Amino acid sequence: MSVYAEVSKMVPSTPDDGYNVLLDMELGKLSTGDRELFHQEALYCVSLYRTYGAKADDDEFCEQKIMERFAAEEAARS
Repeated sequence: MSVYAEVSKMVPSTPDDGYNVLLDMELGKLSTGDRELFHQEALYCVSLYRTYGAKADDDEFCEQKIMERFAAEEAARS
């Protein structure tokens, strides 16, 4: 599982500004390398909209694309 998926699973969507606080708390638990990887993967997910449109909203699709793109980085985490 990607670091992006791990963090996303731990941070529920909230209708208020609480999301940023929860996200910061979860990111604070990560190593510097994992935090950087999270940011790279998040940016990559956003970039998927340009190519795949609404299909990029699917969590499984996004996770598959992350694992394809960041396979070496994710393997190094283990």
